[in-house]
Amino acid sequence: TLVEKELMEIRQFIENAFENYQRRKVFLSASDLSYIAPYENKMFLSGQLEQFVEQSKKEIYKVRKRKRNIAIAAVALLFVIFTGFTIWALNEKNNAEQASAKQLESIVNLNTNYFKTIKNQYQRKTDLYKQFELAYMTSPFKLQGFWNKALNIQKASRELIDFIYQLEYNMISERKNVNIFAKGNKLEIVSMIHFYFVSKTIVGSTINKLTISDVNLLKQKIQNYNKTIYNQIDKKDWDNINFKINTERTIKNSDGDFVTWENAYSQETVGTFTNLNNLITEINYSELDIINYIYSDINSSEFKFNTVEVKVIPKSKYIISGNVYEAEVMLSAYNSKKNMEAYVFDGKKSLSEIDLENTKKMSPFISKNGTVNIKIQTDKVGVQEYAGFISIKQPDGNINRYYFNNEYTVALPMAVISPVRMNVLYIGVNNNIEISVAGFRYEQVNASINNGSLIKSGKGGWIARVTKVGKCNISVTVKDDKGTSRSMGTKEFRVKRVPNPVPTCGWKKGGTISKSKLQSQNGITATLENFDFEYKFKVSSFTLMTKESNGNFIEV
Repeated sequence: TLVEKELMEIRQFIENAFENYQRRKVFLSASDLSYIAPYENKMFLSGQLEQFVEQSKKEIYKVRKRKRNIAIAAVALLFVIFTGFTIWALNEKNNAEQASAKQLESIVNLNTNYFKTIKNQYQRKTDLYKQFELAYMTSPFKLQGFWNKALNIQKASRELIDFIYQLEYNMISERKNVNIFAKGNKLEIVSMIHFYFVSKTIVGSTINKLTISDVNLLKQKIQNYNKTIYNQIDKKDWDNINFKINTERTIKNSDGDFVTWENAYSQETVGTFTNLNNLITEINYSELDIINYIYSDINSSEFKFNTVEVKVIPKSKYIISGNVYEAEVMLSAYNSKKNMEAYVFDGKKSLSEIDLENTKKMSPFISKNGTVNIKIQTDKVGVQEYAGFISIKQPDGNINRYYFNNEYTVALPMAVISPVRMNVLYIGVNNNIEISVAGFRYEQVNASINNGSLIKSGKGGWIARVTKVGKCNISVTVKDDKGTSRSMGTKEFRVKRVPNPVPTCGWKKGGTISKSKLQSQNGITATLENFDFEYKFKVSSFTLMTKESNGNFIEV
């Protein structure tokens, strides 16, 4: 509203005056306090600003009181001779000082506001060109013409504004024709020029005038700039844009007289500097308007993106030492304010019409920061497939679907535990071994032995048959999805014979046994002590002897 705008202007005025006070210790003048008085009760000021206003009032009161005392003392001492002359002189001096201070403060504040506006415009232009570039990157072939126009306008505006900054620097610096853009960015240069201008204006230093050749060159560059801008727009659309920097108009000078554009820029000093800053804001506003107009010509059905980031998609995050890590690195553009929906069907390689109809009953996965994270509960081991699509609404209201499918491998959870001192294989028995390699399916794993034979037995299972006492090595190789074989290492095992069986009868290895217990036995058994293999010896024969009364043993 109008009231809100007035309050914002008053607040900005107080904040600028406070910044001036922090640099120069200059309080608000009486006219300043009168200017803000009607709005004081309508604004909420911070503690610093409120204290600054109150201190300004006290300073005004002190100044007035001091001047009143001086005037009274002067009148008392020189009342007879100089009463009238002194009063007149003091009044004239006070009026001149107030007028000069007010004019100086007004010029400084006006140019300070110009510099703040220029910085804000610079940020708006940066954001607009970034948005335009994002749209171009999504469809470079289609938008190449629009993007070229934007770059031409950006280049023309930058060159003209840089020339004006150079003129301003020449006006406030003792060293002319120094390339101010050799070091530092644009905003640093703007701040430097503003600081020099305020410093020189406050101390009353001389500001250089522009030469008539400088003014004529500036006028020629502005006219060329106008032509460049209009060349980027179709002639039929010229009436739809309001753009032109007029160098034929008259301008009011500091005396209140209207003079030609050339005279306004060549005769004034401080006024010319202010006019140059105003010219920069006009160029910036024109550039923003024309770029927005070109950007609006882009097809309304095109996607609008506001974020670009790099996505890294590795083929595998688990890499065996010596293998090559592979990943796809791509530039992803998306609209962080627009959500996408993903529907996923587990166990499907492609989707049917029935599947698409069933999505009405499903809860979709919702995107975040341009990415949809899907979750699938796994309950089957092996290679699993899934298919789905991403749904996104276009600017024209239509819904587009983008289909995808993929697969993944599910393995049972397992831990590999290897006893260090029991890596023993036995001759004559089936030694069961499990061999697996992390990151590879069981059918991709192969193994060999240098002492005997090694045969696959189920998923991940192997049977080793060794023949010689001593040592043997089992070597493991894998073959990846590309068919490339790679050795995964070798493990050494000890090879032993099966321990000798111990003859037992009724689980007794010796000693005394009763006749009744002996009669209940089926015979002698061969027991393998401390041997965990499921392996048995069959007793083919044994001899039974009894002890006679004379102490001799006889065979039964």
